[in-house]
Amino acid sequence: MIAHIADYHNRGSALVDKQILSSLQEEKPDIIVITGDLIDCEKLDVDKALSFADELCDIAPVYFVAGNHEANVSKFNFTDFCYLINGLKELGVTFLRNDFVKISNEAGDTFNLYGIHDPYFYGGYEQVFQRTEILCDELDMNIDEFNVLLAHHPETLAVYKKFKID
Repeated sequence: MIAHIADYHNRGSALVDKQILSSLQEEKPDIIVITGDLIDCEKLDVDKALSFADELCDIAPVYFVAGNHEANVSKFNFTDFCYLINGLKELGVTFLRNDFVKISNEAGDTFNLYGIHDPYFYGGYEQVFQRTEILCDELDMNIDEFNVLLAHHPETLAVYKKFKID
């Protein structure tokens, strides 16, 4: 089972965090994926985000792709962006940036877990669909294998469909 978290925005109250973590501990996912906006560019608290990620790592392996808030922080506060990414890596979180990892279970079943870098790293919203298509094309997915794509923007689903992502 894959547990999915998005748009945390480093704002979870202690109660909300406890509820999320308790639910995940009960469900026992095989992996946890975070699809962007672990932080909030307007009320930045990298330590809170890292603390939450640390708790997630105690439950299952964690995979992360950046969202538009990480992209904004990288442009205006690069030091904090690096602190976040390096902190996640130190915790054991896998940061997927236009690449993939092969995931397998005990039965030997495998799939490719791809992560696309947020198109906001390359500009504003006006060209998000065009940049998403370029980024997906650069992934060069093997369509003969089962592929899962982690991305932050659900509004670009039509673009993802062109690439026969499972």
